Amino acid sequence: MPFEQSIPHSLTAISVNVYAPTASGVYGISNSREWIYIGATDNIRGALLADMQELETSLIRPQPVGFVFELCDRATRPARQNRLVLEYEPTYNRRVPRHPKGWSGATMAPHGISEERTLRYILTGFTQNAGFRIFTFEGITADETRTRFVVDTDLALTRRYGIRLQELPLLCRELLERHDEREQARTFTFTEAEMVLHTSRCAAEQEVRQRRNSMHKSTGKHAGSAWRTPQR
Repeated sequence: MPFEQSIPHSLTAISVNVYAPTASGVYGISNSREWIYIGATDNIRGALLADMQELETSLIRPQPVGFVFELCDRATRPARQNRLVLEYEPTYNRRVPRHPKGWSGATMAPHGISEERTLRYILTGFTQNAGFRIFTFEGITADETRTRFVVDTDLALTRRYGIRLQELPLLCRELLERHDEREQARTFTFTEAEMVLHTSRCAAEQEVRQRRNSMHKSTGKHAGSAWRTPQR
């Protein structure tokens, strides 16, 4: 079932403050070609403004231009978000659930299945040092308490695995979203093992898309031959 709101609002600070409520619900961010992200939050307006701030400091392209939202309570939010993610397949909803302490990170959740965040992570900038790109984030709790986090990654390894620079901010944010918030760690590394998992996942998703396209083409050919064949 699609979003109740069919026509998006412009993704600007003025539009968000006018149209987005400070209430519980789900929201979607898009541009003219694709859905980019579908989120769930206690405060739709606050989440949209935070995402806009992150996008302004990131290298993510293409930039979103519109948003929609739908009110729902905290109990139904996760199921509604997952349903929308599966329906729209937004580009950056490649989430994995948080795991308890001791999880090895060897497996990843299916595309589009996620747990809600208890911390929101906002990219605040990056630096470069001896072949490493170092991203800084603020983790923000529901009461607006802010904590600084750092994620570094080896650019030589990212090139080896075909990971583009503009992908790194979101991949590093996802790394933070996976860690157990009960731990005190504030500095992380986007490792080679995680790069391997990411590229494997992308390859699997590409294979699924190719199969879908092949099935659609095959179905279209059969349908066309059916109406072209003379009836006896």
